[in-house]
Amino acid sequence: LGGMYLLSDERLEYGTEVKVRFRVPALKEDAEPRATVRWQRTDGFGVQFGSLRANEVWALNQFFKSLESQPESCARQRRGTTPPRRAAPPQPTDSVSSR
Repeated sequence: LGGMYLLSDERLEYGTEVKVRFRVPALKEDAEPRATVRWQRTDGFGVQFGSLRANEVWALNQFFKSLESQPESCARQRRGTTPPRRAAPPQPTDSVSSR
């Protein structure tokens, strides 16, 4: 696990040291690793983790494995590469006439 992409309006210089905070389901508390800015895009930046604790690595691996077991369309939706589907509007039921 090398790092993550962060959506942000902030513009940080390459090499800037930051502290990130995130939580995954298997952790009881937030992970707060130090990281270094390695690249920028218009909507955010990529960071490289300095080091993660063993339980953070384990929890992230468990989270990624849970995503692999889901259908590809669900995984893409979670990654934000496809728009969420809207439920179809309810259709009126045909009325049944009694004789």
